[in-house]
Amino acid sequence: LLRRRPGQAYLLEAAPSQLDVALQAVRAALLCPHDPPCGQCWACGTEPHPDWQEVGPAGSRAIGRDAVKGWPEQALVPATVAAVRVFVVREAHRLTPEAGNLLLKLVEEPPLHVVVVLTSDGLHPVLPTLRSRCRWIPIRGGQRQADASVLDTETWEDSDWADRLPAAAEALRAEIL
Repeated sequence: LLRRRPGQAYLLEAAPSQLDVALQAVRAALLCPHDPPCGQCWACGTEPHPDWQEVGPAGSRAIGRDAVKGWPEQALVPATVAAVRVFVVREAHRLTPEAGNLLLKLVEEPPLHVVVVLTSDGLHPVLPTLRSRCRWIPIRGGQRQADASVLDTETWEDSDWADRLPAAAEALRAEIL
């Protein structure tokens, strides 16, 4: 990842059962200091990372402007540990138009050290102004498809996590790069 520059805005479409592991793989692909991603270090884990910001809806509510209002300013701050800072919006189809407009500048003209990841289940439309500026990565179906079998967490046992996460991260890293 440090040798090649990732794109800066992605729309990751995944079934709800695959979203958590898909985001974990994105985190490993972008933040893990190992090549290939190890799936076991703290950067690959679930604990807070200073270069990973994430918002999502609370229950069935929309994601309002307040949830992302500080992001344009935070994006100006360089990454602290990894090569990039990552801003993630879970269920981006729930963004209000006001929140979407606030994110639009970040998606259109992010600093070189910023990657924006929007997620959707593929069943609900993401604001067209955001969708048109993102590289689409479907985890299931569609014109391009990352290796969905690698990301099918419904078949994973707890003991599989450490073994399968690196392969999932590599599948997504191939799409991102």
